[in-house]
Amino acid sequence: MTVTVAMSWIPIALVSLYILCIFGCNVQFNYKSSTYTVITTKPDTLLPWVNISKICKSSGGFLASLTSVNETEAVVEFVTEQCSGVGIYMIGLSRQSGLERNISENWIWETGEVFTGDISWSTNDPNIPNLIFSGVRIYIRKNKPPELRDFNAEKSNIPNNYICEFKKRLDANSAPNTCYETLRQCVRCRRPDNYKKLK
Repeated sequence: MTVTVAMSWIPIALVSLYILCIFGCNVQFNYKSSTYTVITTKPDTLLPWVNISKICKSSGGFLASLTSVNETEAVVEFVTEQCSGVGIYMIGLSRQSGLERNISENWIWETGEVFTGDISWSTNDPNIPNLIFSGVRIYIRKNKPPELRDFNAEKSNIPNNYICEFKKRLDANSAPNTCYETLRQCVRCRRPDNYKKLK
């Protein structure tokens, strides 16, 4: 597996709104057809998942959708080597309010793909009540498998490290239930807020 690392400035839209919030491990790397931007924030920056999702979308991407074992391994390897090896990062997995938390198919990636359990949950997760819209963080540690933790997507009480992903868009002739190039077929499609049909 080859991971290409490149230092990069945060996109202008992101910098203008959040330049005072961002510090630490702010780097980009490439894996297959995606570029990932890993962001760490100040300890007192407490934006909820829904806001972080909008930040990624405003830059033309989305919160990272780790839809295969190889993709997850690439992200975890990069973070452990480049970002001190330990961290909790928001990713693009969520469950709408009213859906049963213990059914994998109710957890959907930002790309529209269903969560298939490729990454294990922490011991007591998912534990957010079914009536609450839930986002997910990935807990990364050196020499240990990553774990998922759910939380209220509309509130936040811990620092908001996160990983944005940027992919090549599909053309207008693509299947109508697919938004981005993905490893699996979209089952439910969440289009970015700024999505416009190509002519």
